[in-house]
Amino acid sequence: MVRTEPGFEWYPHKGETGIKSGKEILLTDFLNPDLFDTDSEIYKALYTCLEKNDLTKGWTPTHKIKLYHGEADDIVPYANSEAVVEAFPEMATLSTSGWGTGGHMGTCIKWLGQVLISAW
Repeated sequence: MVRTEPGFEWYPHKGETGIKSGKEILLTDFLNPDLFDTDSEIYKALYTCLEKNDLTKGWTPTHKIKLYHGEADDIVPYANSEAVVEAFPEMATLSTSGWGTGGHMGTCIKWLGQVLISAW
């Protein structure tokens, strides 16, 4: 199946371990108990793909990276932002959300408010 929605580019798989060449992978294909089984083929294939696409290895940003993150974020782990700053100490800065807005949505709302008043 080839998607035709505007702005969507289709990249068929090239036959990585556990994935048939040319097959479209849907969320339902890997959001299942096998994903949490470290011995399953889909777990190994997914983590191999994530490792190959890790932007903190073999790549350097060309522009400064300014991160804004809440320590209590329950959607995107705060450790992800810390890892970026650790990987690119000269290029990345991290501002931490405070005063009770440390969750994902609270931090997003606080950041958006700062953008709107040009404090970002």
